[in-house]
Amino acid sequence: MRLEHICIHNYRLYHHIEMDFPRKDEDMHIVVGDNGVGKTTFLNAINWCLYGDEPHAFSEESSLPIPNLEASDDDAYVELTVSSDSGHTIIFKRTYISENNNDLLVSVKSPTGETDYFSGEKADIEVDRFVPMAIREFFFFDGEQLDTYFTSDRTKNIENRIFILSHIELIDQMIERLTEKRKEFNKEASKLNKDVEPKRLELEKKEKALNKEEKRLKQLNKSKQDAEDRIKVLDAELKGIPDVIELEERRDDLKKIISELEGDINGKLEEISELVLLTAPSVFSFEAIDFTLKDIDEKYQTNQLPPQIDQNVINESLDGGVCKLCNRQLDEESIEYLTKTLNDYNLSSKQSKLLLNLKSPLKLLENELKTFSKRREDLNGTLVAYRKSLKEYTDELNIVKELYAGYEDDSIKDKFEEREKQETVKQNSLIKIGSAQKNISNLKKDIEDLNNEIDDILSDNKKTILINKKKQLCDNSLKLLTRTKDDIMLSTKKQIGNYTKDKFFELIWKQDTFADVTIDDAYNVKLIHNLTNSNCLGTASAAERELLALAFTLGIHSVSGFSSPLLIDTPLARVSGAHRVNFTNVLLDVSKEKQTILILTPDEFSPDVRDLIYAEQIQQFGIVQIDELHSEMKEMSKKTMEEFIEMLRRKSNVSG
Repeated sequence: MRLEHICIHNYRLYHHIEMDFPRKDEDMHIVVGDNGVGKTTFLNAINWCLYGDEPHAFSEESSLPIPNLEASDDDAYVELTVSSDSGHTIIFKRTYISENNNDLLVSVKSPTGETDYFSGEKADIEVDRFVPMAIREFFFFDGEQLDTYFTSDRTKNIENRIFILSHIELIDQMIERLTEKRKEFNKEASKLNKDVEPKRLELEKKEKALNKEEKRLKQLNKSKQDAEDRIKVLDAELKGIPDVIELEERRDDLKKIISELEGDINGKLEEISELVLLTAPSVFSFEAIDFTLKDIDEKYQTNQLPPQIDQNVINESLDGGVCKLCNRQLDEESIEYLTKTLNDYNLSSKQSKLLLNLKSPLKLLENELKTFSKRREDLNGTLVAYRKSLKEYTDELNIVKELYAGYEDDSIKDKFEEREKQETVKQNSLIKIGSAQKNISNLKKDIEDLNNEIDDILSDNKKTILINKKKQLCDNSLKLLTRTKDDIMLSTKKQIGNYTKDKFFELIWKQDTFADVTIDDAYNVKLIHNLTNSNCLGTASAAERELLALAFTLGIHSVSGFSSPLLIDTPLARVSGAHRVNFTNVLLDVSKEKQTILILTPDEFSPDVRDLIYAEQIQQFGIVQIDELHSEMKEMSKKTMEEFIEMLRRKSNVSG
């Protein structure tokens, strides 16, 4: 879909403007205007037309009523004409009635000429086909917010918005409906088979507990993310204060060392546990092993154990009358001796044979026990050393905390104390998240077992065979839908991540500073530094954060399935030089596939940007201020735009 025409009538600063947006090879359109003359009003007009609100900040405009004060009539409206990929023409028109009352009318004209009209909820549905309200911030947004994009509320529910973009909510609705049907089948079966009822009640209890625990986990993840976001902000603020830069660096070093030591300690504790578990049987059997080995040795020494002989050799010698070892003819004395030896061996007890067989493995266990003590002492020694170092570094970190507390500047102390509290919240949340995840895993296993038990009961009863088949169909469908949902979410996250990374490195000029861009399961973006291999988003410059935010937004567009326009107000305010040129080139590239409208200040529309825009013959508009309450928007040629910008520059110099 693309915006073909906009009409703004008696809306705030605009008396009446109409703009056409014809498509060229690059579907980009530029709007240039000074601050306070109606740039944000233009963005708000589009939002008001579609959604009935004005989400972006005004300045002095905020005190004005929606109808233009110089209007000759009371009629105020905004009208958007949109063309769809299927050839339909959609007109969204919202009319101002009173301060708290307005009316949206949508007309949809088919390629064959028939027109349908919608109002109320049906009109809102047509708006959702264009850009759903829940995800509009990815399509119509204020570029100045790009600097705080990753620490603001914009990304708090990013996963839910990705659900909408990926149309996952449709699968969720199907899963919810099938889950309800399965419950209905269980209730129906319980009426026909009394054995089902207790299982069904237990199943409902477990499912309610699972739902409660999943909500708890979601809230814990939100608390953790909120704490992390706030910590990032406080880190950046404290690192920007000259008086505490060295203290911050030492604190970071200490926390890293302490974290590594805690990991080492946990590793050694696991080694000790593993060692104890592996050698526990030998340790507990030490007295028995020692006694048995001594008993075997004593029996050897007192000849209580039979000699180790080869019975086959003796039998063959006796049968042939010739010794198989020396080939000597056996006489009566030799035959008598060999016969007695063989009989004595056969008469020896089974316990004696067992003792002989046990000696070798018992010796191995004895040697293992000798090395166990040495290994345990070594591990304990290392553990003590780690703990000693941990105490020393923890004591030093506490000294750093005391130094913060000693600052006379209350703002420094307050920021530090808040960060400490947020880190405690984060740590506590992590512990509770682990517990919740374990509970969820156990509950899912219990639910699976109960469902299997109910299936077994139903399959053995003729009355419930049909119900069981319906229930199994629900179960199979749920498994397929859940797997499909997981696959889509994984593919979506991967596509957004790859697009974000590629576009960011296309935008950034410091190619060697950053190693990677990653996105976790909650769609939190991390900027990985090339040297530290850690997330450095909190310390990145405003320009770098803006470029990453743009790349992420474009990544979201790449999977959205919505071909609606991208409209950005003030996108280049905090970027300059190579970044600004790269920013513009990326948006020009995007505009080949998606309509892009940029609302710029004269400073943003700098010579290097203008050269790129002029070269592609991009459509340009200028916002001309008639007076304090009235602005107009005019399409301009290259020459007219240059004169317009020069006029704004002179005006700025005079006022300065």
